Amino acid sequence: MSIGLLLVVASVFPAVSDSGFSAERAAEHVRVLAVEIGPRKTGTDGARRAVEYIQSEFETIGLQVDLQRVESVTLQPGVEVVARTVNVLGRLQGSRPGTILIGAHFDSRNRMVPGALDDASGVAVILELARVLAARPPAGTLLFALFGGEEEGCIGSKHFADSADLADFRLVVTLDPVGRGKLFLAPFPDPPALGWNLALRRIAKRLGADRYLFDPLYVLAPRFLRVPFNADHAPFLDHGVPALNLTSQFDLWEYHTRFDRIDRVEPETLAAAGNAVLALIAESESGTLHPRPDPHYLLLRFPGYLWFLSGRLLQTLTAVAILVVLLLGAGQIRKVRIGHFAGLMIRCAISVSFVLAIALSGLFLTEYLAELGTGFRFPWFSRQGISLAMASALAAITTWVAIRLFRRIQPVVDMGPYLAAACLFLMAECAIFLALRLPEIAFLFAPPLLAIGVSSRLQGTWFRLLIVGLGFSHLPGLVAPESYRMAIRFAGLELSPLAGFAVLMLMILPLGLFLSGLSCHRDWMRGRFWTGITHTNTLLACVVILLACWGAWYQRSSYDDRHRRTVRVREVVDEESSRAYVEISSQENLRGIHLSGVLDEEIDLGKRRWRRSIEEPPALLRLSFIEESEEEAIRTVRLVVDLDRPANRIRVRFRSPGGFLMPREGREDGEESDWDEVTVPEWRYVFGLSRLEERYQLWPVSPIGPLTVEVEASFEEDLFGLEFQAPHTVFYHRNLVRAVRALR
Repeated sequence: MSIGLLLVVASVFPAVSDSGFSAERAAEHVRVLAVEIGPRKTGTDGARRAVEYIQSEFETIGLQVDLQRVESVTLQPGVEVVARTVNVLGRLQGSRPGTILIGAHFDSRNRMVPGALDDASGVAVILELARVLAARPPAGTLLFALFGGEEEGCIGSKHFADSADLADFRLVVTLDPVGRGKLFLAPFPDPPALGWNLALRRIAKRLGADRYLFDPLYVLAPRFLRVPFNADHAPFLDHGVPALNLTSQFDLWEYHTRFDRIDRVEPETLAAAGNAVLALIAESESGTLHPRPDPHYLLLRFPGYLWFLSGRLLQTLTAVAILVVLLLGAGQIRKVRIGHFAGLMIRCAISVSFVLAIALSGLFLTEYLAELGTGFRFPWFSRQGISLAMASALAAITTWVAIRLFRRIQPVVDMGPYLAAACLFLMAECAIFLALRLPEIAFLFAPPLLAIGVSSRLQGTWFRLLIVGLGFSHLPGLVAPESYRMAIRFAGLELSPLAGFAVLMLMILPLGLFLSGLSCHRDWMRGRFWTGITHTNTLLACVVILLACWGAWYQRSSYDDRHRRTVRVREVVDEESSRAYVEISSQENLRGIHLSGVLDEEIDLGKRRWRRSIEEPPALLRLSFIEESEEEAIRTVRLVVDLDRPANRIRVRFRSPGGFLMPREGREDGEESDWDEVTVPEWRYVFGLSRLEERYQLWPVSPIGPLTVEVEASFEEDLFGLEFQAPHTVFYHRNLVRAVRALR
């Protein structure tokens, strides 16, 4: 039924856009890959059938097709990934120099994941793009590349990038995934180049911005937090080729799980991705596409407007704001006794910081109270509107308390020290971040600095409020609630309460000082606005709203079919330490999970991690080896690993005192030089194996001493016969069996 619905929606959506791209055709490709073929784990029959399907489609379109076999890839000295996969390359030869590569990956995470979004959606868009462009090819050469082994470390794209002559490549665009929600430029391994975002903004204006996302968080956060993802464009970036990855929104609970199904795919997003790539190709052909490198640009978002500010412009504007405020204050400093005035500023800053901490506590108490009442850490995933209302009500209550408290402890009744303290605080922040060469952070404090500095020379309370409000207006758009939720659920990014409190204090303290300075005006304090927000009835209204939101939570589950809790399962058998255990963890808590099988118990923990030992684990791995006699320095080991089921990956590592010498990649036979010193040589077998039999040659730096082999087999399915049950919960399995043997 869901497949039929998908195709019906595709037919209702403009089936063929003005560009000729057909959402219906693309949706049909997704259906074949994710439903007819199904999971496409590297090395499996599903992956082989996907290759045959892609090859057949390319040949039908009339492309020059090449199958590039990938046996193994060296990720780094001493680490070799054995893949046995294929890259399917379809070439549309152009009449002039310059090649544009459009890529995606056809493999899925494991044998249980259909991979409709990740990345049948990208493959489907490329197949439809190939059909459209074959009918009216651009002047340059187009290479459509469907890579294997992306889920195993981008090994297909890395092999291609390492082996191909990339001198003629002027653009690489990869699509992963592009099947649902809004499209944006992937913020990994680094934030996208400024030029790519400018190009996507131009495209969004032409095509309609409802399917394209521009978010300041995706530009700022990756500069300070590691985003734990990668895609097939990364190997090309490593070789200096302009490359970007177009991606789309989806949730962590469907990422790499059995829920990555065709019913999650939206044809309109497929069409938006295809039309965006067509526009990028056109811009590249016309020479208007420039990947301007700028590691410090900033995106500001206002309703209906997007501003991209370069790092140099940010630096200049921040310096100008500092200079203007210094000039404004230069005439005032001669009118005060500096020592006395500095003491007043310190008293103002301390008292306002204390009161502001009370006011902000409401925002952080919301999540705690929600968990206390609902049993879940993030109840706002499926009830964001109610949660925002509750957070606002609770923050209003704590702010009411803070204001009443400040009126009692107000240390200074002159506006000057408050404004001066705010300006000095903001100038210090600007100067520090400029010195750290982070103009994008320094600039965040520049508009508030300029606004407060200018307001000190203005008359009229409401006019001052307007100017300062404009100065702070860019800050709320930096982290929209939807973006924060996606960052937590998809990327795993999460600020601790302490870090979040510190960031908010940095941003809000100058505003608190300014508002405290305004309160020094008796006319303002006696006005309707001030007396209204400090009236007892205001507090009672906020309490009523808070209780109403609290009650509304019980009318709806924290999680449902659209907002599922994710729980990671880790089952480990370590033969070396004779330990076996099962551990479950979550960014959420672990309430309401039931285990049956070897363990039978109900977990009702507000904690985020739980572990139990397994007394009699099953024998899952059998390891044997033979050491053959070779040259005196080189040791040869024949290793046999037997498993009772196919592993997702097998890793073999050797250890020896002093490490090893290994032949450098690309070394010619007979050469006596070009050896790399490797601490721990490692081989990773990433296709499904239940038996491994290999022969290894090693050259230990210290031939005298123990030689140890360590074998790890990883599985993404249950090992101990356990069943995990909980409503609206997705369980990830990342299981491991480990054995270690010492050779003579």
